[in-house]
Amino acid sequence: GSGGNIATITNGDSYQLSSLMPGVSYNVFVRQDCGTTNGTSEYVELVVGTSPDLSMLPYAEDFEPEANQALLLNFGLSFVNTTGSWNFAQDDTTDGDTTNDYADDGVAYIFSNSTFTDAGADAKFYVGPFSLTTGNEYTFSFNQRTLSAASATRPAKDFDIIVAPTNDGTSDTVLDMFDDIDNTSYVTRTATAFTPPADGDYYFGVHDRTGLLTGVTLANSIFIDGLSITSQALSVNEFEQNVFTHSYNKNLKTLNLESSNMAMTNVEVYSLLGQNVISKLLSNTSESIDVSNLNDGVYL
Repeated sequence: GSGGNIATITNGDSYQLSSLMPGVSYNVFVRQDCGTTNGTSEYVELVVGTSPDLSMLPYAEDFEPEANQALLLNFGLSFVNTTGSWNFAQDDTTDGDTTNDYADDGVAYIFSNSTFTDAGADAKFYVGPFSLTTGNEYTFSFNQRTLSAASATRPAKDFDIIVAPTNDGTSDTVLDMFDDIDNTSYVTRTATAFTPPADGDYYFGVHDRTGLLTGVTLANSIFIDGLSITSQALSVNEFEQNVFTHSYNKNLKTLNLESSNMAMTNVEVYSLLGQNVISKLLSNTSESIDVSNLNDGVYL
């Protein structure tokens, strides 16, 4: 066809695609050159794609695909499914039935279809990678609901919000745990702010870990729509150092007080017997207190 790039691959089986846009799917057509005798084979169409540019935050994703997005990795999504699975789905708004429409906004969402009636859930999805730095803290949020309210025969859902340097399910850190969740309307779930231990790429995700309960005969599901990652610089409490000094001028019989950068508000002088002998309001960083009326002795 037209409007693309053409390349011939010889003496090898790989070709580096270049100048691709982030978060986009591409159609690649491949055919075999069988030589002058047999000619060429029919074209075979492959769909390849790129992950989105996740270098800038805040990041938001509502899972509504553009015309040039056909793959989950176009949204930065990856799934690790052991028992049960996370899936991408879209509501059918043309069938007249809204009871099986689950998106919070638009028509697209992801869902975990565990627990089944014969096994607990162990399914994770990740979004990323995001380039995070130790000088910031990061907040991961999403909207969540379940398929049905929990009952004696249908389990409530249990899930964790996780973060990891990889998306293979082997190095997760749990940010928050949610147990016995059965809300059938969307609510926003927000993870405890995460400060990375080192600069680098990280993935945020959700782990459906709902266990199989005795007597369960009906499955339940988690639906997620609309997720976001935001960053905020770590706050630093700056304490202005204040140096306080005092001295006694024996000749003038004055107690001299100096504060480097904070005005003093008052001074009280006590005898060793606990008697208050001087009480005076102050308002400056440098003050001189007349103690000539005090008897010789030790004072606090």
